[in-house]
Amino acid sequence: MVITGKTKVKEALKNISDFDPLPLKKMLDSMGYSFFTKEINSNLYETYIFNLKEKQEKKKTITKNGKVPVVIQSATPVTYPIIIKMLESEQIKNKFEIAELKVWRETEKHLGWIVNDKADISFTALMSSAKLYNKGKDIKMPVMVVWDNFKILTRGYRASTFEDLKGKRIHTPLFKNAPPAAITMYLMKKNGYNTDDFEFVFGNPFGRPDEIKDCFVRGECDTVILREPEASFALYETGEAGFTSIDYGKLWQEMHPGSGNLPNAGLLFKGEFVKEHPDLANLFIDELESAVNWVKANPKEAGIISAEKMQAEAPEVEFFLNHAVLDFKRSFGVKDELKVYLDVLKKEDVLKTEDIDKTLGLFKW
Repeated sequence: MVITGKTKVKEALKNISDFDPLPLKKMLDSMGYSFFTKEINSNLYETYIFNLKEKQEKKKTITKNGKVPVVIQSATPVTYPIIIKMLESEQIKNKFEIAELKVWRETEKHLGWIVNDKADISFTALMSSAKLYNKGKDIKMPVMVVWDNFKILTRGYRASTFEDLKGKRIHTPLFKNAPPAAITMYLMKKNGYNTDDFEFVFGNPFGRPDEIKDCFVRGECDTVILREPEASFALYETGEAGFTSIDYGKLWQEMHPGSGNLPNAGLLFKGEFVKEHPDLANLFIDELESAVNWVKANPKEAGIISAEKMQAEAPEVEFFLNHAVLDFKRSFGVKDELKVYLDVLKKEDVLKTEDIDKTLGLFKW
């Protein structure tokens, strides 16, 4: 369910689920909604959602010094080194007033800011952006920067194929219909495996990447699916005991020759911001390209400037940057690659739409 922000004061929406919807409630909290959940039984929960506040006044579009105030957010820390480098840009400093910068550890909260028009610029997953766009949200995703972001790590043993994971508990972020599990199951099926032969373990109500990483580092989990930067942080902390066992990017390219890398996340603009400030939007994109290229070419220096914000040591961040696939690509230039990914999400029932070509409007610039 997606809350559009149009719920009237004193009205309520009811959400029915088979688990206590903590991710939804965290997102609602970030949007300023009130709610309460009633447990009918262990498999039935009713959550009532209220909009108790009138819509806030629209923020000023220009400050006294002529800068445009913006709220920037990232769904995960993976783009933090890029963002920090961008904020050093004189062009950004001269044209933008950073009203707020937020990097979420609880990923779902960033969706509330997009839905509620609180964030002007977001670094977020392709999947969640496509879902919101299909529901009528006025957003644009002109650039992809994060690729091949999923990894299966093993501890104490190596897995060369999915066959080696049978009998193991695969600790998985988020939930079954989220990309980490959905893409994994798709790759398994395309390689001739029955996904019922594998045990995926999700948290309650879903798996947190940080918690899964810590479980792996402590040696309590020996098989995990992780994204960056948690995957690299886990390998850095476990040393020779940890292995990257399944290379998603390699499998993806073997199954879809010529399709490029597996797309994960990119730059998202609020549609209103693009309409009001097209020149600034394009300037931001240009500065993003420069920042991505600098981070790729200077992982050591990028680790130093972003370590404190990422709550890690500089060598650990450098290790992550040497293993992550960060690459600036304009979305419409690689729309065929993105379409392949969206088609997979549709096939796996993650993205519900009748017309993938219509979804490609998200990338038009």
